[in-house]
Amino acid sequence: MNFSMRGHDFDASSVKEVSEKCAKYGVYGVQLVMPKTIPDFKVGSFSPALAQKMKAELDENNVKIPVLGCYINPSCTNEDELRSQMNRFKEQLKYARFLDAHMVGTETGYVGDSCVPENNHTEEAYQHFLGNLKELVSCAEKLGVMIGIEGVKIFVINSPQKMRRMLDDVNSPNVLCIFDPVNFIGADNYMEQDKIIDDAFALYGEEMCAVHLKDFIIDEQGNMRRVLPTEGILNTRKILTYIKNNKPDMPVVLEEVKEHDLEKVMKNVQALYDSI
Repeated sequence: MNFSMRGHDFDASSVKEVSEKCAKYGVYGVQLVMPKTIPDFKVGSFSPALAQKMKAELDENNVKIPVLGCYINPSCTNEDELRSQMNRFKEQLKYARFLDAHMVGTETGYVGDSCVPENNHTEEAYQHFLGNLKELVSCAEKLGVMIGIEGVKIFVINSPQKMRRMLDDVNSPNVLCIFDPVNFIGADNYMEQDKIIDDAFALYGEEMCAVHLKDFIIDEQGNMRRVLPTEGILNTRKILTYIKNNKPDMPVVLEEVKEHDLEKVMKNVQALYDSI
């Protein structure tokens, strides 16, 4: 499997150290989120030379960047803050090709001053987000790079069906999807997880370019709690079956897995994959 890790989940403080860690554990790629992986990185400090230096450090160990993470709020309704975040995303788009990143990824965010799911799921919120996304897509198309959109239950794109609508409305070959099944699942609908997973693969499996893999349990109080991949109640077998049968080279980004658990998690996920 093409295992990947979030750079900031390694005990590392530079791209070079992340590259060495990937080589140590046999990790295919890294989801690189600049301010988290490199704490002193500042917006506006990117340049072709810096990006190529980072790529050279990753190339030393044949490490890829399946996701260049730039998780902004593209649904922000504060115009000044929105413009600042959009410009930050455009900067990442501009230098993604120097890094040879597969895509620049973001979630879809929320409207208003705080995240209220009911407000995010209105038609008005969707149209506001869509307009902002189209601006980013126009930039991506000019640069010849890809945008990866990740859906989340409490944000604007909150279901596989809405993701499909977004893809149709944007209608651009430069937009792909990052699938995190747990993002669509909560304590209220976890019993429907098989349908949610099936719907996602059926509706936009062809546009998927990366999968985020984490897991969960429902505790005695009925609350959802995160656990390591394969140690919870997520139907991980169903997800890996689709990957193995349809996109065996698609990067699987292990989420919320720290370095001390990495070898165990990779072994468990790979064993499940091999049993399919």
